[in-house]
Amino acid sequence: MSTHSTTSPFADEPNLQTEETLGRLFADPRRRTLLRVLASCEGRVELDRLTERVVDAEGSADHDDPSDQFDRTLVSLYHCHLPVLADADLVTIDDDDGVFVTPDPAALDQLL
Repeated sequence: MSTHSTTSPFADEPNLQTEETLGRLFADPRRRTLLRVLASCEGRVELDRLTERVVDAEGSADHDDPSDQFDRTLVSLYHCHLPVLADADLVTIDDDDGVFVTPDPAALDQLL
């Protein structure tokens, strides 16, 4: 996964498409948690640290092995949720030297 840069779905589009985009962004509970966590981040954050914060925010069921929960969360963030947020220009993902996520505070403020 490299740095994503696309046209924002929020710019100059009909309200219906914006509502569809917002619905897609907020439809998943993990993505909602991720958005809240990203809104509290200051600057670039390493994917492992971001994953830890999401796992902490979600809490875990007593039967879940913490390392399994971390691994499942990391995979879902990297392959599912972060690409959706990158496509919406809410984050930039940089995997040139490790995997780092940089939230766009202005876009997140507008969204949340």
